[in-house]
Amino acid sequence: IEDNPGFFRMKLFAVPHFQVEGMDVSLSLVSQMPKAKA
Repeated sequence: IEDNPGFFRMKLFAVPHFQVEGMDVSLSLVSQMPKAKA
């Protein structure tokens, strides 16, 4: 976001192929990162 220079965008989606105490675990993270200005 150009109007918010502290924000960054990033997409991460991980689905482990193992179970923890019989529970399936999935993690999703969405952030925003501005383009670098030279």
